[in-house]
Amino acid sequence: MFGRAGWTGRIGRALVIGLLATSPIHAQSTNQQRAEAIQLYNAGRFAEALPLLNAVIEKRPKDLEGHIKRGGVYLRLGQPERAIPDFDAASRINPLFAPSFVDRGIGLIMLGRNEAAVADFQHAIGLYMIPFNGFSRVGVADAHCGLGQAFHRMGREEDSVAQYNQAIRQNPQDPNAFVGRGMAYASLHVFDRALDDYAAALNIAPNHSRALANRADLYWQAGRLELALDDLDRAIKSDPTYAFALRMRGAIYSQQAKNDLALLDFDHAIRFDPRDAGAYKDRGGIYVRIGQYDRAIQDLNESIRLSPYRSKAYQNRGAAYNALGKYESAAKDLKEAIKLDPRNAGAHTNLGLAHFGLNEFAEAVEELGTAIELAPGSALVHYNRGAAYARLGMIDEAIRDYEETIHLDPRFVQAYVELGHVREGLGQRDKAIQEYDLALRLGPLDAGIYANRGNVKRAEGDWSGAIEDFSKALQLDPRHADSYVSRGWSLFIAGREGAEADARAYLDLTHGRGQYAPYMALLGYFDARRLQQDAKALTYLDEALTNLPSKDWPAPVLRYLRREIPATLLFELAADSSAKTDASVFLGVDLLILGETEAAADQLRWVRDHGTDRFVAKDLARELLKRMEAPKPAAVEP
Repeated sequence: MFGRAGWTGRIGRALVIGLLATSPIHAQSTNQQRAEAIQLYNAGRFAEALPLLNAVIEKRPKDLEGHIKRGGVYLRLGQPERAIPDFDAASRINPLFAPSFVDRGIGLIMLGRNEAAVADFQHAIGLYMIPFNGFSRVGVADAHCGLGQAFHRMGREEDSVAQYNQAIRQNPQDPNAFVGRGMAYASLHVFDRALDDYAAALNIAPNHSRALANRADLYWQAGRLELALDDLDRAIKSDPTYAFALRMRGAIYSQQAKNDLALLDFDHAIRFDPRDAGAYKDRGGIYVRIGQYDRAIQDLNESIRLSPYRSKAYQNRGAAYNALGKYESAAKDLKEAIKLDPRNAGAHTNLGLAHFGLNEFAEAVEELGTAIELAPGSALVHYNRGAAYARLGMIDEAIRDYEETIHLDPRFVQAYVELGHVREGLGQRDKAIQEYDLALRLGPLDAGIYANRGNVKRAEGDWSGAIEDFSKALQLDPRHADSYVSRGWSLFIAGREGAEADARAYLDLTHGRGQYAPYMALLGYFDARRLQQDAKALTYLDEALTNLPSKDWPAPVLRYLRREIPATLLFELAADSSAKTDASVFLGVDLLILGETEAAADQLRWVRDHGTDRFVAKDLARELLKRMEAPKPAAVEP
C-alpha cells in the first residue's frame, strides 16, 4: 500500500543498539542467517525470509532491523495483527527510530485502527524533525502518505489531499503519493484531478499496479469498461497477486455476465488476500446468480464476519435465503442491509420479496414501492409489485404495474402471462387470450403459457382450441402434469377419444399421488365405462382407494361407484357444497351411462344452477345437458 525505499539504508546508527554479545561462532551463524533473510526480503521472497528472521530474533531479541523486517514480512503476507508486536518491540528498542512508527501506522490502517495510525504517523514526523535524529525527506514523505491514507479511510478527504501534497513536496518521485492523492480526489468527485494524479504516477512508474487499478475504477464508474479492463489486465500482469485488481476485474466480468471468468478472478483474489471481505461478497453474489445458494451463504457469512458493515453482503445473503424459501432469515438480513444503506434499492426489492414469501403483501408493496422510487427504471421491481397488488386484490394497481413492466421491457414474457391471469380473473377472456398470444410470440417454447391459454379457451367453451393448446403444452413438456388433467377432461367433456389415456399418463407420472389423482382416476373410470371396458374401469377405482384415506374426499364417490355405499349415504358424507357438487355431477354421469337419463338430468341441472364452480363439475354438467336438451332432428317424411 505504501511504496518506500528499502529499510536497510535508513537504520544507520540505531542498529548498534540492537547487537547482543554472543560467541564468535554463534554470531557468525546468526549474521549469515540475517544476511540471507535480508537478501530474500529485498528480493520479495517474504515467506522464505520469515523462518530465518524468526531464528535471528530468537537469538537476538533486540535486533532492531530483524523486528522491522519481520514486521514488514507480516504486512506483505496480509497479517498485520502479527506485524504490530514487532513494531512495538522496535519502538521499545529505539524510541527515537521514526520508521518503526511509520510501519506500525501502516499495520494499524490495515486493521482499521485509523485513529491510532494517525497518532503514529504524526509521532514519526515529530521524530524526523529532531535535529540530531537524522532528517529524511523520504521518511517524512512516507509518514505524510500514511496520514493521507488514514484520513482517506476516515472520510476526511480534504485533510488527505493536504497530507499527500506534503508528501509530494518532500518526495516528488514517489508514485504512491500521487496514487493516494488521486484516490482522495476521486472520493471528492474531482475526477479530472484524480486522473491527472494517476497519470503522474504512471509517468514515474509505467507499470504501477495501484495507479492502473484505481484509474480502472474511474473508467468503470464512467461506463468505459474496455479501458478499465485494459488497465486491470496491465495491473495484474505487473502484480499477479494484486487482490484489489483481481476483484475489480471479476466484478466487471460479473457485470458482463461472464460468470466463469469472474469466479476465477474472485478465487485468486481470495487466495492472495483471505481478508478481502469484498471479494467474498462479490463471489457470493455470483453464486446467488447461478443458483448455488449454499456456497453463496458460506461466502457471505465470511464477508460479514470480516466486515460487518457492508450493505451489499447482507443484501446478497438475503437474496440467497429468499431463493431457499427462508424468508424470515432473508428479511432479517435485508433490514440490516437497509439500515446500513437506506438507498440500497436491491435490498428493498429483496425485502419486498421476503414479505411476499411470508404472505405479508401490504409490506411487500411498501418495500417494492421504495425500490421503485430509488430505481424507477426497473421492470422487475414493477412486476414484483404488480404480483403483490394482485394478491391484495388491488387489480387496477396490479394491471398498471404489469403494463409499466412491459413499457420498460417489452420482452418481459411473464408480465404478459400475469396480465393474462388478471384479465381472466376479471372475466375478460378475449383480452386474456390476447395477452397469452403476445407472451407466446416471445416465448413459443413455454408449455405453461399454452396451458394457460388453453384454460381460457376451455372456459369459453372452445373445446377444440383448448385441446389443441393442451396438446401443444404436452408436446413441449411431456411431464407437464396439469396439462394431462386439462386435456383429459376436455376430451371427455367434448366426447372425443383419448381421455382415459391422459388419465393413465397423469397417474403414472405422479405415481398415483398427484394433487388431482382421485379425479383423474374418476376420469379413467368413466371413459373406460363409456368404452364398455368395465374391468379396466374398476382398476382405476381400486388404485385410487389404495392411495386415498377412506375419510378423505372424494373417497365416498369412489366407494359409491364400486357399489359399496348407496347414493343416499354418498350425499350424507358430502360435508359441504363443494363435495355435494362433486357427488351430484359424478352421480349424474353414472346415471347417464346406466341409461337413466331423467335422473341424470336432475343431478346435472342442480350442478349447473346451484353447484360451486369446482374443478370441472360445471363444465361437465353444462356440456352434457346441452347435448341431452338439444332438439332432436325432425323425422323425414316418406
